[in-house]
Amino acid sequence: MFTGIALTAAGTATFLSCGGGASATGVAEAASTASGPGVTITGAAGTAVGPGRTAAGASPLAAAGVTSRQAVQIARGKVPGARVTRVRRVWDQGIWNWRVELVKAPWRYDLFVSVRSGRVVRIKINYGY
Repeated sequence: MFTGIALTAAGTATFLSCGGGASATGVAEAASTASGPGVTITGAAGTAVGPGRTAAGASPLAAAGVTSRQAVQIARGKVPGARVTRVRRVWDQGIWNWRVELVKAPWRYDLFVSVRSGRVVRIKINYGY
């Protein structure tokens, strides 16, 4: 019973010290490595976990290998002559993607470009826009 309370307290301290945004695995791993009154929290790779950081210690934006401009260039290569109407970063099918929306009348194309590799992972084509 005391172990469950101590683990819950360590998990709560971890969650609050991470700004409430740590992943479940990061909380579980950090709770197992919490120590002392100052509660030093470490992630999977032994790096500190903080607000806006993953368990591996890298910011999601810092881990981005492909910028929005590069994603637009990749999408324009797939649909030449199309006009870009919107670009946004989305979490889709378990990975971060750039969603590049293009229009080439009368078709609308949504290309999902992987943030890490720059590979087109999905294309949605709609008639009419």
